[in-house]
Amino acid sequence: MTGYGGFWRRLAAFLLDQGILAAIALYLFLIGLFALIAATGSLTVVRDLFTGNSTPITERFLSLFPAAVFLCAAVYFIFFWGYAGQTPGKMLLGLHVIEAGGAGMNYRLAIIRFLGYLLSAFAFYLGFLWMLFNRKRRGWPDLLAGTLVVYVPRTSNEPVLPAEQGEREEGESGAAAPPGHGSALSEASGEGGSVSSEEEKRP
Repeated sequence: MTGYGGFWRRLAAFLLDQGILAAIALYLFLIGLFALIAATGSLTVVRDLFTGNSTPITERFLSLFPAAVFLCAAVYFIFFWGYAGQTPGKMLLGLHVIEAGGAGMNYRLAIIRFLGYLLSAFAFYLGFLWMLFNRKRRGWPDLLAGTLVVYVPRTSNEPVLPAEQGEREEGESGAAAPPGHGSALSEASGEGGSVSSEEEKRP
């Protein structure tokens, strides 16, 4: 059954995403390092970079690298939230980000949610811990973007709100009548009608 995404499951998904982003950052660092060596034609720049010997080219690299990592993180989260409602980490743990009313995600909500991530991080991660005190497990990013994180088992086809799940089950149980129940009622009403008509014909 669908339920709200819990704190520990979401933390595990976030750490998985951070591992993927760390691998991307390492790849970018190596690409930049090889570019520095190719531009200078010497390995001295590598020594300057790791020993802290400041040169114009190493300063430029150290200023551009964090910006490139941040840009990759922004594209990563916004793309996966807006396109699929799931990052790879959330996908592995069965978590979906949806609009609070039950609709799917879009890129506008994804951008607002990422801004909520930044706000939560700048506030000493208080915005992420906020979900511990919220009944629907919504942190600041969800409250700002109007989204929910729900857990969907692999047996379910699509994410739905937990309340809607209960309503669907109640509707199905109420609509499904026991076999023969309707025919028995119709037969009973038919017999009752025939008996009453016979009594009317009696003098």
